Amino acid sequence: MKIIRRCTLLLLTLFLAAMAQNLPQTGRTYQARSVDLNGDGKMEKVVLVAYGIDHEMQSYFGRLKVLDSGGKVLWAAPAAAHADEPFAFGSWPYGGSDLEWVGDIDGDGRVELLSPLPVSDLRPPTYRLFRWSGTAFVPVGVKMLLQEGENLFVWREPIEWDGMEPITWVSKVEGEPGAVTVEVTSFIEGGEVLGGQALVQGTKDGMKVRRWVRELGPPT
Repeated sequence: MKIIRRCTLLLLTLFLAAMAQNLPQTGRTYQARSVDLNGDGKMEKVVLVAYGIDHEMQSYFGRLKVLDSGGKVLWAAPAAAHADEPFAFGSWPYGGSDLEWVGDIDGDGRVELLSPLPVSDLRPPTYRLFRWSGTAFVPVGVKMLLQEGENLFVWREPIEWDGMEPITWVSKVEGEPGAVTVEVTSFIEGGEVLGGQALVQGTKDGMKVRRWVRELGPPT
C-alpha cells in the first residue's frame, strides 16, 4: 500500500511539474513578431513578456512591448490586472489572447495587430484590432470577421450567436503581408461544421479571397 501511495504521489508530482513547464517564466518573452513599423527597412519586434504567473490556476498575463532592431524598448502597453482590460494578453482556464497577426493587413501603409479574445467553445472569435500610431499601438475596434458573399469576409460588430444559425467566419489569421492565409469555419444547417483555408487580400472593410487553398469541407 505504501508503495502504491508513493507511486501515486510521484506521478502527481511529475504531472504538476509538466504542467508548470508549460507556463512561461516571469519577465521572459514568450511570443514575438518581427515587423518594420516605421518603413526604414529595419525590423522591430512586437513581443509579449510574461507576468502574473498563477501556477494553481495555470494562467499568466503577457505585457505587450515594442523593441527596436537593437532590442531597446520603444513602447510598452499598460500591465493589465484583469483579462477584460484593453491590453490584456495571456492564457487563462477559459482561453487565451495572443499576437495572432502583426502587419499591414489592409494595404494602407499602417501596421495592425490582431488579437482574439479568449473563447472556450465553437463560435466566431472576437478580434481586438490595434494600429501602430508611430509611437504606440492604439486600440481601434473589437470586431468579428464574418462571411458576406462567397469570397468576401467583412469586419462586423460582435454578434450573440445562438449556436444554431448557419454562419461562416474566419477562425485564424496566418502568414505574412502579401501572403495572408486564413482558416475558415462554417456552421451549416443541420449542425455540420466545415473547415477550409484561403489565401486572402486585405481590404479596408475586411478580406477578399484570392484563392481557396482548401475548399470548405468536412474536417480531415
